[in-house]
Amino acid sequence: MSTTNKDKILPVLPSVHWFLKGAPPMRANPPLHLLESHRKYGSIFDIHVPFRTYISSWEPEHIKHILVTNNRNYIKDPATRKLSLLLGNGLLTSEGDFWRRQRRISQPAFHKKRIEMMTERMLSETEAMLEKWGRKPPGEVFDLSDEMTVLTSNIAAKSLFGADLDNNLEIGKALLVSMRFITASFRKIFKLPLWLPTATNRKFRQAYKILDDSIQAIITQRRKGAAEEADDLLAMLMEARDEESGEGMTDKQLRDELITLFSAGHETSANGLNWTFYMLDKHPEVAQKVLTEIQEVIGGRRPEPADLMRLTYTRQVLMEVMRLYPPAWAVGREPLEEDEIDGYLIPKGTAFLIAPYVVHRNPAFWPEPERFDPDRFEAEKVKERHKFAYMPFGGGPRLCIGKDFAIMEMLAVLALVLDKYEVKLEATHPIELEPLITLRPLHGIRVQLHPRE
Repeated sequence: MSTTNKDKILPVLPSVHWFLKGAPPMRANPPLHLLESHRKYGSIFDIHVPFRTYISSWEPEHIKHILVTNNRNYIKDPATRKLSLLLGNGLLTSEGDFWRRQRRISQPAFHKKRIEMMTERMLSETEAMLEKWGRKPPGEVFDLSDEMTVLTSNIAAKSLFGADLDNNLEIGKALLVSMRFITASFRKIFKLPLWLPTATNRKFRQAYKILDDSIQAIITQRRKGAAEEADDLLAMLMEARDEESGEGMTDKQLRDELITLFSAGHETSANGLNWTFYMLDKHPEVAQKVLTEIQEVIGGRRPEPADLMRLTYTRQVLMEVMRLYPPAWAVGREPLEEDEIDGYLIPKGTAFLIAPYVVHRNPAFWPEPERFDPDRFEAEKVKERHKFAYMPFGGGPRLCIGKDFAIMEMLAVLALVLDKYEVKLEATHPIELEPLITLRPLHGIRVQLHPRE
């Protein structure tokens, strides 16, 4: 394609310069600033920041071209590759044949039957949390985001790795420190080397050690124990052998995969649940419909996986929440060779920004895009809509491996919690976006529990 482009006169993309004048608002609220830029400059434009040019589009067909049609020409962009500081060479950051091998090994752990088996763990961990909630003093205000972090960490560790973690909240806070450090490094023009003993570098290294030690302890325990008796993702990874050399994964390879899947696995679900409880409080009529469905389908008993899949409207609510608050608000791709999209040149050395936060607000596909409306996800409406107009879990070959796990987990938690409690926000607590690698509530979510009669 590069040779043909040189013989063609291609239209010039509209340009946005976010250095100097545009930098402060972009740094303050990147998702909103990017959305406003699309409303001002159109469906596709290039963004000039120091030392790099990004191209942003909210057109589903453009995104399909990158993630599916010509996906072999694209790798993760430099900003995404920064995640290797924490995640190493795991599924999220690896490329090419190595990624395909690791994905192939990991995929069976997320098959439908295995997820149904994991539902028991999701339910039992949620029930344990509800028992603790039952011992809280009436009217106590607490941070729901901390509770969801501990809950989803427990579920991820026990479901995928057969491990109990005693320091879940500490791990969650270490992950938050790491994400803030890496996100800040994306946005800095001049970056200090990690070996310098600055306050931020020291804080990151401490957080890294907490995460690394926790994951390494799981691997060491399994190496010493009866791995052959386990039947989980870690067992699959440890049993896998290279087709040519016959060698298994090193501890470093295992560590990279475990920390990637653990981090992504609990972070996605925790934030999805946080934003769902927030939106249900803001929309009591929707909350009542969800409660009615839970009571009709489950009727106060312990749900089975099939029951959770019958929560059609509750699932629509989750989909709509993840439209407005997608777990990963933006991802980047870099072309290996020059490309062309819709008549525009995509030069080698640029990066393509795919932001579900703005794609999910493209008015051509989402009328009144800021309005919360779970009915958008009725089956017929979903069929009519472009597949890449909605992508909370990415798309193409690199669609999130844990997508179905996360949805089942969130349905399980909502079914049990909402059957027992109305979760009410503290009226004066500020709710703001914190757009890190995931889209988090900056100040947490402060709530009170109101028991159902």
